[in-house]
Amino acid sequence: FLPFTLLQLAAVLLLTNRKNSSSSPENSAHSRTWRHSAVIQLLCVTLCLFPWFLRNGLVVGKLTPATTHGGYTLLLGNNSTFYREVLHGPWGTAWSGESLLPWQQELETRLRAAQPPLNTEPQRDQWFYREAFVTIRRQPTDFLLSCLYRFTRLWDILPQDPQRAAIPLPVRWGMAAWFSLLWFGLLLGIGVLFLRRNSAGFSPPSGFLLLMILNVTAVHLLYWTDLRMRAPLMPLVAILAIQGWQTLLGRSVPSPQTTGKPHDA
Repeated sequence: FLPFTLLQLAAVLLLTNRKNSSSSPENSAHSRTWRHSAVIQLLCVTLCLFPWFLRNGLVVGKLTPATTHGGYTLLLGNNSTFYREVLHGPWGTAWSGESLLPWQQELETRLRAAQPPLNTEPQRDQWFYREAFVTIRRQPTDFLLSCLYRFTRLWDILPQDPQRAAIPLPVRWGMAAWFSLLWFGLLLGIGVLFLRRNSAGFSPPSGFLLLMILNVTAVHLLYWTDLRMRAPLMPLVAILAIQGWQTLLGRSVPSPQTTGKPHDA
């Protein structure tokens, strides 16, 4: 959550500064809107995370704004065992308990033997991060391939086995058809946004849709991911997919760059 939040705010501020560089009235208006949106986002994030920030300081001994398992999540998707057995295994291979459990047990053994002792969650989290970065530096090609693998996991139309095998065949076909149509509409919707942007670029509503989808995807290129991780994005995906399909079918679609008046496709 924290990497996504920081990436989102950085992208908004970058776009705001970029629009500020132009003196046209339209760009100035867009810049003010983006700036106000960035302030609102920052306030909302601060209000949501501040109690958790204080709670973590009291419970785990460190003022942590989000979670203390980011290092483990990064290491889970970037270790030699995962690269060998999943990344270089047959397509669709899931990291089963037969391999995952021994890896986790070995990890715990190494944690207990670490010097100085790792007695707190933040210390363990930093150790996990260091281990993940060691693997990434040692196997950069596998890391890049694993980023591609995680992208396909995040946006796959079906879960991997053994969950996939447990789904009845008619349901699987229905899921595959539904998500194929949804992803196609998403691509059309993104294309519509690019075609309809004006000289000032994207307005905040359409810009935020793209930023959130791109930022969540970027974060999950690095960390362990599966279909569940895209759940917060599905309402945004649906909005863009509807715009895409409406344009393709010749329906009237409200342009995000106008003041709410319909724009004929």
